[in-house]
Amino acid sequence: MRILTVFGTRPEVIKLAPVICAIKRRGLDVILCASGQHREMLDQMLEVFSLRPDFDLMLCRPTSRR
Repeated sequence: MRILTVFGTRPEVIKLAPVICAIKRRGLDVILCASGQHREMLDQMLEVFSLRPDFDLMLCRPTSRR
């Protein structure tokens, strides 16, 4: 069984990290997908929980001013 988890904010990582770890302990395949919504805060929390996304959608990109 494969389980996809999608997150983009620091609070989402904080809430999902224990769930992701529990799923991994049960031997299930967890696929992590980051939306990149709040990049700096997201990366900090991923490091704290030793999580690395399998996919990064990089949705928030710098906007160009006209």
